[in-house]
Amino acid sequence: MQIKATKRFSHNLQGTGSFTWGQGFNRATRQDFFNPASAVWAIQNYPPLALTFNAIYTVPKASFLPKFVNAVSKDWQLGWYSRYQSAAYLTPPTSPTLNFLQSEDIRVPGQSLYAQGVNINDHSTFDVNRTQVLNPNAWQACSANSVCPATAVLYKDFRGPRQPSENANIGRHFRVGKEGKYDFYIRGEFINIFNRTLIATPLTGFTTNPQNAPVKGAGNGTIYTAGFGVFANAYLTPNTAYTNPGRTGTIIARFQF
Repeated sequence: MQIKATKRFSHNLQGTGSFTWGQGFNRATRQDFFNPASAVWAIQNYPPLALTFNAIYTVPKASFLPKFVNAVSKDWQLGWYSRYQSAAYLTPPTSPTLNFLQSEDIRVPGQSLYAQGVNINDHSTFDVNRTQVLNPNAWQACSANSVCPATAVLYKDFRGPRQPSENANIGRHFRVGKEGKYDFYIRGEFINIFNRTLIATPLTGFTTNPQNAPVKGAGNGTIYTAGFGVFANAYLTPNTAYTNPGRTGTIIARFQF
């Protein structure tokens, strides 16, 4: 389902916004060839909720301002683009028990998927270098000679951190001469305008095992470097554990004659 709204250019403002809700499923590999019901439908890994909007505002001429002030202040264009969406699903850990096919660990009823006190979308609730953000007690290995979820099965409540996108720009044409023969254009573009800290997803899946303790291999044995539910190699270089380099800006200028 998609809802879209458009504000056409009036009062020096135009904008577009859209909201999308969607889900997709595919049939997982059958774990029990004598039991067709074991091939359950598995949710696909794309966000079910997405909100996007953009807007452009042009600064108008102000009749109460002197002419020379208007010459500088009017016609600036302010632009904005944002995208907010549900976080990506995390891949459940792969069970070390080999049965008919490779299987996932099974969830333990009543156990939280995240460590106590951790809000995966609020990095102030944990230390990216020293916190196992996922709860290893929420998973247990598949029992021998049993049928467990295939490795394609995802869970709606097992997700990484959200990663909003917020960008802005400001620019203007300065035209002089007869019929604007000379045109000087300047524009500033800003990525991650609010300087948000966007965190990558913690380790899960085939390469990790909740039954094994994560590895502390840096900071005199205080910083996690590998293992289930940790941000691996966050200590190596700045921003390794993050998906964004912080707020950045670019200035573009052009003179046309």
